[in-house]
Amino acid sequence: MKNKAVFLVLLALPFLLATPVAAQEQATLYCVAELEPVPFNEHSLPIGVSRVLSENCFSTPAEAMAFITDGAVSLPLTATQAETEVAYHQYMTSSLTILSSYIVLQLYDSTDYRNLIYQYTGVLPCSYGSGYAASLGGTSYNDRAESGSAFAGCNKMVVAEHADFGGATLECYPGCSTFGVLNNEVSAWYVIQQ
Repeated sequence: MKNKAVFLVLLALPFLLATPVAAQEQATLYCVAELEPVPFNEHSLPIGVSRVLSENCFSTPAEAMAFITDGAVSLPLTATQAETEVAYHQYMTSSLTILSSYIVLQLYDSTDYRNLIYQYTGVLPCSYGSGYAASLGGTSYNDRAESGSAFAGCNKMVVAEHADFGGATLECYPGCSTFGVLNNEVSAWYVIQQ
């Protein structure tokens, strides 16, 4: 009888240790939201939040970058996030025309700018007195970010614990490789040129 019990446990073990199908099917998505700029008050705080003009998700960083740059940055689908960022920076520094879209913020779900989860773009870079702001409350990105960085003339990023920009806040110039005590607690952010 003991041998039969051991046999049944050994027979069932692979099924107990197997990864659930739902977890296997979860794919990493690289999402991009285009935002409308918002004005800031005399205390450099946003007056409202940016309106989301569009939101698109892609299977690879290369697809997201091609979308953001209207195809100007075209990389193999196997390109890493680091390779797409290098290509974007080269594109930004070599472009002689006004761009149709600028990356204003990138959020990552790991420290040290690893595991990009979201890119925010705008039709204008940050300028004095205006920038971008977003609440993550009610989204799947709420309380996930552990690092992030601002771009396109946005040299100050603030992340907040609560969706109304309240609670603990952290200022980054222009990015933070870790949000420290706010890791996995960020519910709102804004970027501005200062």
